[in-house]
Amino acid sequence: YSVLENLPNNLHDVYFYPEWVMLHTVYPGSRALMFTFQKQEKIWAYPFLLSPISFPGRSSLETTWHDIETAYGYGGPIANTKDKDFLEDAHNAFLDWCGDQNVVAEFVRLHPLIQNEQWTDPQVKISLNRETVSLDFDLLQKQDLPFTSKTRNMLNRAENLGVSIIRLEGKSGYEKFVQMYRDSMKRLKAEEYLFFGNEYFSNLYTILQDNGFVLGAERQNTCIAASVFIKGATWLHYHLAATYFDKMVPGANNQLLLTASQIGLDLGLKGLHLGGGRTNLPDDTLLKFKRSMSTSSYNYVIGKRIHNHDIYSGLYDAWKNQYPLLESEYGDRLLCYRYTT
Repeated sequence: YSVLENLPNNLHDVYFYPEWVMLHTVYPGSRALMFTFQKQEKIWAYPFLLSPISFPGRSSLETTWHDIETAYGYGGPIANTKDKDFLEDAHNAFLDWCGDQNVVAEFVRLHPLIQNEQWTDPQVKISLNRETVSLDFDLLQKQDLPFTSKTRNMLNRAENLGVSIIRLEGKSGYEKFVQMYRDSMKRLKAEEYLFFGNEYFSNLYTILQDNGFVLGAERQNTCIAASVFIKGATWLHYHLAATYFDKMVPGANNQLLLTASQIGLDLGLKGLHLGGGRTNLPDDTLLKFKRSMSTSSYNYVIGKRIHNHDIYSGLYDAWKNQYPLLESEYGDRLLCYRYTT
């Protein structure tokens, strides 16, 4: 936090908070770190997870290797300057540190709202992953809501069908959401990492005490949908969502997002970042829904860097040989060797 305090307010987002990065130490031995480079008032800071690599054939190696990954969500380096010489010195210092830590590969989820690829080392290969969208709270204060007639009809329909939005308060309300979320992920046959464990949800609850809230959509005294929203100094973020599809009412999720946005407006925040779709396809159904509740769009980009090509090739080959059936699904991911099921 002492580092963040010396950076512009728009960079004080929840994804850079230490408790958020620590929330995602899912691999054994994984550590949440922030590398900071500073010269006088100029600062370059980069929070990430440093994890030891466990992989097929590890026992034959004499050295413990590591990889770097930003926490789930949006992260990457942040700085209070565009000074090229300073940034080059910061990148070189970080590269030296990575060498000392035996870092093999680095995967960066960058932040679409602050476009922090401007502070990323040019050696990191940047690529477009998908579109994300947001709702500007200023537009909620106008007489007409900033949505299409179809979306406004959805909002009215939910209201006419008796949908009400409530805060899911306390531990019991939060646990109701967690159960709904897990049921939703099972129905969607989501990737394993999206299920999250008990420790994750326990620590997320702690974060929500100061930096978020949970809303539920109710009809006939039954909770049919719920969402977790987290906040930083400027933005509110749509984090996790759950729906009982057999009880769902059209427009209920629209009502959830509108109510969350009104809460965010009251908190003095700039907007609600809805994120992107489940896939990077332009016709992704989740993205279509989010677009219907949005006013702005952004490019979400990711960064990849292989620090040690020889070791990385060995890791990839060992993984591919032990898990040949997984190569077609995960082989194009930088940290593919972490997938074993």
